[in-house]
Amino acid sequence: MRSFLSILAFVFVVVNVQAQSFKRYYQKSEKTYLGIDYTAARFVGAEGFPTPSDLPKLMNAWNEFVKTEPSKYNVPETFMDGKIEIDLSHAQKANDKIDVYNVVQEDNHTIDKDKAAEVALGYNFDGMSGLAFLFVAECYNKKYLAGSYYLVMVDAETKEVIYNERYVTKPKGFGLKNFWARTLNLMLKEVNKDLKKRLK
Repeated sequence: MRSFLSILAFVFVVVNVQAQSFKRYYQKSEKTYLGIDYTAARFVGAEGFPTPSDLPKLMNAWNEFVKTEPSKYNVPETFMDGKIEIDLSHAQKANDKIDVYNVVQEDNHTIDKDKAAEVALGYNFDGMSGLAFLFVAECYNKKYLAGSYYLVMVDAETKEVIYNERYVTKPKGFGLKNFWARTLNLMLKEVNKDLKKRLK
């Protein structure tokens, strides 16, 4: 019994130290938001995505909401840093290379944390310092009415992943663009809640 309690105490100490380390690093670091990467994503339910040729424009619009509607898609508020830099160019270049005629399917689609990290670590962080934040889109599922993403935070200098969590939210609204944009809006709120807990 003592051995078990000792292990529990050790685990608690390790987790607490890691939490405090994350808090100090997060608070002191410069931050760059890189946008949403759709290269590993799939769009499920052809009825919900009838015109794949529209997807490049839509992906660009979903990314640009943080600039075109900053009060609703508020990145500085989400990450609690008014000085955060927003640079969508890397994600937009990656998304431009997607073969949109091969990303609409009927079966559900998931990726794991390793895949999300692989996508994020494929970015060029030259010239960046501190933390780089990327949302790796997983699936927009019209059948299950769910939009899922991973938030991956990378130390831009060491290329170490320091945060990698999955978020699933519900779409809603009129028009394809706004319907799925709601999943991003809700995700930003969930991310903010998680970060507040971690940074206590």
